[in-house]
Amino acid sequence: MQNEPGGNISKLDGVDPLSTILPMMPILQGESFVSWVSRFARVQCDMSAKEFSSFVRIPLQDLARTRDNAVEQMYQLTGIPAERLTQGGYKQLAFRYYKHREEEFHSEFVAGNRVSYCPQCILNDISDCPESLRMPVGKINWAFSPVRTCPVHSVPLVREPGRGRGNLFLDLAAHMPDEAQLAKLAEIGKQRRVSELQSYLEARLEGRPGPEWLDGQLIDLASRASEMLGACIAFGPNANLPNLSQEDWDLAGAVGYEFTKRGPEGVREGLEAVQSKTPCSKIQAGPQGVFGVLYQWIQFKKNRKPIGPFREVFREHILETMPIGAGTILFGEPVLQRRRHSVASLSQKFGVHPRTVQNALMVADLLPAGYDAKRDFGAIDVACAEDLLRRMRRSVPISEVPKYLGCKRPQVAQLIEAGMLKPIAGCRDGRRSIAQGVDANDLDNFVNRLRNFGQPVSEPSEGVLGIANAAEALKVPAVKIVELLLQRQLTGVQLLDEELRYQSVLVDVAEVGEKLGCRTGSPGKSISDVARKLGLSVTSVDFLLRTPPEGMEPVLKICGQTRHMGQMRDLVSPASVDRFKLDYQKITDVATRMATTVPEARRKLKSRGILPVWEPKTAGVELYRTSEF
Repeated sequence: MQNEPGGNISKLDGVDPLSTILPMMPILQGESFVSWVSRFARVQCDMSAKEFSSFVRIPLQDLARTRDNAVEQMYQLTGIPAERLTQGGYKQLAFRYYKHREEEFHSEFVAGNRVSYCPQCILNDISDCPESLRMPVGKINWAFSPVRTCPVHSVPLVREPGRGRGNLFLDLAAHMPDEAQLAKLAEIGKQRRVSELQSYLEARLEGRPGPEWLDGQLIDLASRASEMLGACIAFGPNANLPNLSQEDWDLAGAVGYEFTKRGPEGVREGLEAVQSKTPCSKIQAGPQGVFGVLYQWIQFKKNRKPIGPFREVFREHILETMPIGAGTILFGEPVLQRRRHSVASLSQKFGVHPRTVQNALMVADLLPAGYDAKRDFGAIDVACAEDLLRRMRRSVPISEVPKYLGCKRPQVAQLIEAGMLKPIAGCRDGRRSIAQGVDANDLDNFVNRLRNFGQPVSEPSEGVLGIANAAEALKVPAVKIVELLLQRQLTGVQLLDEELRYQSVLVDVAEVGEKLGCRTGSPGKSISDVARKLGLSVTSVDFLLRTPPEGMEPVLKICGQTRHMGQMRDLVSPASVDRFKLDYQKITDVATRMATTVPEARRKLKSRGILPVWEPKTAGVELYRTSEF
């Protein structure tokens, strides 16, 4: 059962120093428990803190660590609630692990074997502050390492090693210089605003919320991450941390907090700031060369103290921006999968010259136009880059694609222009490279898609032609026919041996013409082709198509139409052309047959009563029936 306040107290030399206890001396706002005990001992017992601890049989370390037994005994002695006394100290929860109010932290968060104070605050306490009974008052927040500036007077705290061991901060007066020296320290102290990091930490210790990401981690981890990132930015990645002054660390915390207060996004931005300032000579050294002490802090740490969420953000940033290979131990864990490449790492993996790799990546837009090889951190996406390099290995140069497919260069050009065949990478700023070839797998897949349906044959049927020949017959681009094939809109497709590749695919010319709207009716020959074949003028062929002999059908017949130069043109039936050649002869052919001149042949025919079938001037040609000879 808890004793009532004012219970049995030990006597010193038979005299009870507390027999005439003065009015209760409250613990001041922000005062540390040990400071209050020290002042209480001097006022009530005229003892030092060390003498008082022996007198009341409370070990000095119990007072220093605000242990429950020390707090309970002081409550019994003074009647001040234990909860109020506890707010002025930090309790040990485990080895090197403490708690102040609702915040838990590791021992590094405490100033350790150093005494901290604001000279102006102490001068005020000992000169004109009745609440302190003109004794120095130690603030609990001064005990925490990141608190380096007095928020009241905006001057740096004095932080120096204590005298002796075991009584640090218990008897603040024992560590103070004289009043003249305090005044001098106060006078020379430079004005310095409290950093945002310190303001955040002090507000958090009082229970006020701050940035969500920082609030979600232990207070000392949030503070240390901010300071380490800030030190790397403010003083460079190779800063000599042990040589940094308290002022340097205050600046580091302020700089780092600007990034950490915005959470992971801000941290990554801070890390990018470090990378942007990295000398070219350090980039190829990997993350240690780039991030220096910040990287070493986590990668080579020798204790079990956690780093906090900063570690994972930093690790992810390295993996996302630098070429770290699978199996590498990064911050205590193996990297399971590479995420980024540099030109050098791609060159090494695929055995391709770095310059060739660089050109291919730039042509493929995987490197910026202003790429500087000396500042290649290795932020190239692994999947895209490795796929590109594998395709490069299978690359068929554009000049050799016609031979590979079994077609002509103009058709390849059409297929590339239409996007049906895609070079491994486009061409930018006139730059060309091995990446201007086409992946052999893409070429094989293209042929397989063309041959995806159709009837295998050993010989093509009548009216069925290869893609190139059908395109020529219809006077259309070959890609139009390829589009119909890839969309499976043709039914009369025939397939020859697959070794013929592109040439193995045959189409029904009439069907293609109908689908493309460029031919109607049956396949036939153009008027110009017929004119060349018969040795006639185009005008004469057109006349014969529309002017039959008396009492007969036209000797040349229109079998359909085809689109040519944007207009539909008549097609002549091949059968009627063949028949015409048998049934009719020109006067020149007759003369040759008679082995005579044209006038003599004409006279002989007339003498025999054989006249031209059509008026020569009207037909544009002098024709006779073969059957009349």
